[in-house]
Amino acid sequence: MNIFTKLTLTVALLGTLTSVQAQSVVEIHAPGDGEVSTVPLSLQTKISFSQTGVEIANEGAAPAIFPFATTAKITFKTDGNSVASIMAGNKLSLRRGIVETTLEIDGHDGTPASLAISSLSGHLMLTLRQWNGESIDVANFAPGLYLIKINNQTFKFIKK
Repeated sequence: MNIFTKLTLTVALLGTLTSVQAQSVVEIHAPGDGEVSTVPLSLQTKISFSQTGVEIANEGAAPAIFPFATTAKITFKTDGNSVASIMAGNKLSLRRGIVETTLEIDGHDGTPASLAISSLSGHLMLTLRQWNGESIDVANFAPGLYLIKINNQTFKFIKK
C-alpha cells in the first residue's frame, strides 16, 4: 500500500468516525467462507497497516493484529455512510506446489488475466491471454521446475 492510499484511507475513516456510535465495529473477514473477527470501533480506534498485516488498537486494550494472508475483506459497521468496506487485492496462490497433471490456482476472481508458463531455461510452455481461473493441464510437460506468471504475480511449481 503506497503512502497516498494510506492517507486516503485515513481521511475516509476520519470522516466516517465523526458519527460513530458505541455499537460500531470493524469486521475482519477471512478468505472464502472463513470466520469473521470483530473489534470495537470508536473515535479513539487506531488502525495501522504494516508490511505484514492490519493492527487495530483501542485505548486500554491490547491491539488486535490480523495478517494480510488471512484477511480477505475489512468492513466498518457504523451509522455513517462514508466507508462500507475495503476489499483486499487478488491473492492468488497455487493449490499445490508439486503437480502431476493439473495445476490449480486459488484466489482468482474470474476477471480475464494473462498467464504464461515457462521452464527455467526460458522456454515458453503455455500462453493464455484471457485466462479465467480454470485449472491448467500440465500432463504433457516434462518433469522439472516451472515459472507461472499471472498478470504481475509470479509463482513456481514442480511438475512430477
